[in-house]
Amino acid sequence: KMVELEQDVAAKDEIIEEMQEDIDVRQLALDELAAENNKIRRQVETTTAENDLIKKSIEELTQKNTESNDEIENLMSNLQELAEQNSQLEKKCADIEEQLSAKVAEIERELAVAVEEKTTAAQKLISDAEAHQKEMEDAKASHGLE
Repeated sequence: KMVELEQDVAAKDEIIEEMQEDIDVRQLALDELAAENNKIRRQVETTTAENDLIKKSIEELTQKNTESNDEIENLMSNLQELAEQNSQLEKKCADIEEQLSAKVAEIERELAVAVEEKTTAAQKLISDAEAHQKEMEDAKASHGLE
């Protein structure tokens, strides 16, 4: 009976050793999984931090884009106002040019009339002077003969 008990204890010891080896193998596997889990956790933390930075950058770029769009809208509005003012100024310039052209034409007509009047007056003066000179010469001649 003792031999049976010893064999039974030896068999159980062998089973216990196998179970202990199995536990050790499983513990090693668990340790490896824990290490892998820690590595993945660190990667997730790093990726999360990078994602947060990217998200913040995207938010900043979106804000800058919105501000730029607002500035562009303001510039476009200013350009439209300037274009309208330019159009009004061009119309005013055209009106002034038309008025100036009319005034220049009026002055040219008045000047032509004045030149004609002065020319006629000058011709009359010349004619009168020539007539007077002829009278003087005739008078000298008639005095010289007497």
